[in-house]
Amino acid sequence: MKKILLIADGLSGRGGTEKVLKTFYHQFNQYEGFSVKLILLNSSKDTTWLDNVDFSVFDIGEIVKKRRKKSALLRIFLQGKIKKNCKDNITEKLLGEMITRENPDLIISTGYPYLNIIKKIRSNIKLNYKIIFWDHMAHSYYLSDNKIFLTNIQAVDYFFAISSGIKRSLLNLGISEDKIDLIFNPIKKSELNKFTIENIKFIYVGRLFSYDQKRCMDIIHAIKKIESLNFIFEFYGDGQDKDKLISECNKLGLDHKVVFKGWFDQPWDHIEHASCLILASQYEGFGLVLAEAISYGIPCISSNCKFGPEDIITSQVNGDLFEVGNIDQLANMMKKFISNSLDFRSENEIKKSISNLYEEKYFEKLKKVVESL
Repeated sequence: MKKILLIADGLSGRGGTEKVLKTFYHQFNQYEGFSVKLILLNSSKDTTWLDNVDFSVFDIGEIVKKRRKKSALLRIFLQGKIKKNCKDNITEKLLGEMITRENPDLIISTGYPYLNIIKKIRSNIKLNYKIIFWDHMAHSYYLSDNKIFLTNIQAVDYFFAISSGIKRSLLNLGISEDKIDLIFNPIKKSELNKFTIENIKFIYVGRLFSYDQKRCMDIIHAIKKIESLNFIFEFYGDGQDKDKLISECNKLGLDHKVVFKGWFDQPWDHIEHASCLILASQYEGFGLVLAEAISYGIPCISSNCKFGPEDIITSQVNGDLFEVGNIDQLANMMKKFISNSLDFRSENEIKKSISNLYEEKYFEKLKKVVESL
């Protein structure tokens, strides 16, 4: 029996990482000879997405706060570096107890701050588990000069890269190629075709950030440039900038063009048809929503951000790419799509374009990778 401990840090319960972890958990627990458990650190208290999942939750910050409240002397000492050391000690104790109890063969972590602690625990309790870093946020690129990140990844035995860009970034950091597996992310294959060219409807699915990461404001300003054309735009999702985005639409007189549909746990159950998905992100780890749209036969227009879209979008087949922040280029692509001068393939060809990501083929490959570790 190969026992796997998945450790995830800072999850909201509403992102693509959560979908992938849950799929991984259920798939590997179905395989004979595998057992998976999930540990969440410093994540949202909303665990409704974890139905039928064996998991534990630890909020290290809250535990430290409670201990500070109990002791005035501890409050005096818990400052600066001492506070960090105390937090690390608590984390090491909690994780150490869990790891000792589970006695895993592999620990796969999506966060980097605790990698050194996980290695230290391995040394202290004399276990032989392998440590895998499964980066879903392109930390290897954006934190390439961050000392804490660079120190922690030295504790890693193997790396799972979910995009070609993340693999390149790891190589640039001096990680040996034989320690990196480019695995991408899995997508459930759908028999449904949700593409329609009648009554053009663009959609966005994801968290609503005006400029941070998702750059939804770029989409709204692109819509303004082509508002005279015949189309509507629907935003599916929620986030810190929802009110700001709605206000901008009202200010620009786009309330007749743009609809904010809200958050759904399963948004694709609420999208009957769509013409094209738009993504304007500053950065991604993979861009799971692009592959989800394509699995329904829906083409995508996406920013060519770091990282992921380049692995999913094939020009003139299933979509097209524009420069991050280039609103004119995005508006022009949307305009061409409306006029039918962006020549994409049929729905079935679009769906076939990501055949390597569909769960059956994906997990066949990943199972072999995990068995080899």
